Amino acid sequence: MAQSTIISRILDKANEDAANIKNDSKEKAQELKKTIQRKSDEQISQMENDFDRKMQDLEERSELIFHLEARKNRLLKKRELIDRAFAQAKEAMNHLPEKDWSVLIAEIVASSSRTGNETIKVPEKDYEKYQSGFLSTLNKGLKVNGLPGKLTLDSDPAEFEAGILLEGDHYDINGDFEVLLQQVRDKYEREVAAILFEDRDEA
Repeated sequence: MAQSTIISRILDKANEDAANIKNDSKEKAQELKKTIQRKSDEQISQMENDFDRKMQDLEERSELIFHLEARKNRLLKKRELIDRAFAQAKEAMNHLPEKDWSVLIAEIVASSSRTGNETIKVPEKDYEKYQSGFLSTLNKGLKVNGLPGKLTLDSDPAEFEAGILLEGDHYDINGDFEVLLQQVRDKYEREVAAILFEDRDEA
């Protein structure tokens, strides 16, 4: 009888331990499941945040590229308009009325001649003007300014389309209209841009 009671107690204890172990295992399994679920949720949330951030970066980069392209296109358009304005100015200078042409050439000579003895080179189409008295007019103007007034006309024509070249012993003064216009462009291009686009953003 005593032996049976001992065995019964041992079995009860074993069953109780087994039940405790089972409960502990179940609790640990539940905790492990929760931990795995939490980490999984955290990783998914992190992945979503990374994705959203990358998409935002991509959108911002795309928007920046769009604005840069738009600005580039605006600048190119403005450059075309400025080029056209100076091209029209060049065309006008190459076909000045006789009176305006004479005044401009005289101003170039008066401001550029250092000795009054230079040789001048001009486009072939202008030879007749100089030979018909304009060269004499230029020399008279130099004499008024206190220079000898002994400019001579080179028999070889200048290679440019319009203007005048003064050749001294140790210097040349380039009065090519295209060169003069380029100098004006270099100096005043921003001002021209401001005039062309005064109602828009700065060039």
